[in-house]
Amino acid sequence: MIIQKKDPVPFDVSPYNCIQYEQTEAGFQYLINRLTRLLATVEKWRYHPTNPTNPVQQFKPFNALIPRSELRPLEQALEEKDQLLEQKIDLIR
Repeated sequence: MIIQKKDPVPFDVSPYNCIQYEQTEAGFQYLINRLTRLLATVEKWRYHPTNPTNPVQQFKPFNALIPRSELRPLEQALEEKDQLLEQKIDLIR
């Protein structure tokens, strides 16, 4: 969440990472620097979530940050694994 320092952080998001900035030249520079650093970590964050209590990580669809070009092969691999699992379960029964 991005919020001006003059505003209180809402209680329901206070446990999460909030960027507070001042509406000054220095405040905007701080905001730009923080956002730049955070955006640089998106790719790493996709594969290695850093905070399981992060609301985005809690509620995002599992494939939200997977490029479309990678998504279909992953879905196919999962479907194949599901089929194998079902076959093994059928053998056990």
